[in-house]
Order: sequence, then structure tokens, then C-alpha cells
Amino acid sequence: MTTDNPQPTDARRGLRSEYVNHRVSLPHGLTAPQIEEAVKETYRLFDGINDYLVKNGFMRLEELVLGNSLSGLISEFVVKNVARGIRDAPLFRRRKR
Repeated sequence: MTTDNPQPTDARRGLRSEYVNHRVSLPHGLTAPQIEEAVKETYRLFDGINDYLVKNGFMRLEELVLGNSLSGLISEFVVKNVARGIRDAPLFRRRKR
């Protein structure tokens, strides 16, 4: 099944740095740049999935799944990307067993 009007895959969304609060105080030693990188990687992953889907004649992911399911999936992407980005953080090394 294809969508009637697929979004061009080169029209990328992304995190705009001017909206990132670099003075924020985050728990567990996390930093704004770590979160920023995780969000950028999430956009990259999401866009990669959509590229694959559209190139193979499918609808974009946001058209295939319900909103609640999509938000849960994106949340998991962000959480996994944050975790991937902090593996060398002291807190993570201390708790890892």
C-alpha cells in the first residue's frame, strides 16, 4: 500500500540548536549536549526508517501507526540513544555490573 502524497525524504526535520537550553540542570550527570546528540540521532533513525519505507512503496511510519504508538516508539528511540551516548559516563560505569 502506498501513500498518495509521500513527503520528500530530503525535507529533513531536525533539532534546532537555538531551542536547546544549554544551561539546564540535568540529573545523574547528564549534559545538554548528550541529550542534544541523542535527539539528533533519533531524527536520523526516524528519517532512515521513513526513507526505507517510502523507497519501497510504503507509507511513512507516522502514517502507519497510531499516534500513541508512534510517541512510545520515538520515546524508546530517544531513551536508547541517550543510553548509548552515556556509556562512558561515571554514573553508568559505576552501576553497570
